[in-house]
Amino acid sequence: MTQVAPLRQNSRADMILQPGSNFAPYAAVDWIALPMVAEIAEAALALMPAPVTYEVRFGDGAGPVATHEGPVADMTFPWLDPACATRPGAAACAEVHLSDPLVETLVMVFADAEAIFPFDGDADLEGLRLCRPVGHPTQDLERPGRGWLSDGPVEIVRADSTGSCFDLLLDGAVDAVTVEQWIGLKTIADRDLRDRVVPLSRPLSVEGLHIAIPRSHWRGTAFLYRVNAGLEALKATGGYDEIVSRHVARMQAQVE
Repeated sequence: MTQVAPLRQNSRADMILQPGSNFAPYAAVDWIALPMVAEIAEAALALMPAPVTYEVRFGDGAGPVATHEGPVADMTFPWLDPACATRPGAAACAEVHLSDPLVETLVMVFADAEAIFPFDGDADLEGLRLCRPVGHPTQDLERPGRGWLSDGPVEIVRADSTGSCFDLLLDGAVDAVTVEQWIGLKTIADRDLRDRVVPLSRPLSVEGLHIAIPRSHWRGTAFLYRVNAGLEALKATGGYDEIVSRHVARMQAQVE
């Protein structure tokens, strides 16, 4: 195991990183994978070039701001890539720098174990009803070649929670539930639905999770360089693979 010695952390740190509270489920305190993402972020900061003091601050963050004067942050995580190449109008494309991905997560399709259907491509889902919890991102549902929110080849049903989506599935009100894999698997385990609900073998999308730094931040490009270089160094040392393997094993144990 590669040991990473963090820099001294204090309340007057030069760089403050804070999970954003508005990126459910990825920054939610009950998201099973958040400890993994946070440890990767902190380990990358510990290996950044031209090191500065930093603090990873957990609390009621609303996202990054231009300075850290007062109870605010320079950077936030985990932030989904707004796919600026295909969605140039997305506000985030003009507002933030995104780091290289800290980790990639899968958005899966969960079906009734007694009504599994083939999923080799989007065409297999046309005409079906998919539940996506309210508050969860929908950018993977509306992109070039997949206009499910606007064109309607797939009916998207919203429910208050992942558990409510699974209730609709088992009641026959929807054909499948599509959520981030660990949120789905943990909900299935908590509700003892392992024999009743199963993920299909193919993910609906693969989403990179990033650190976001405001473009207006006076040290934004320098911080971006430090974060990316630290992440690259973490991977080169083997520390990245160790963190991911350890947390995946922990998460797997929680959902079995």
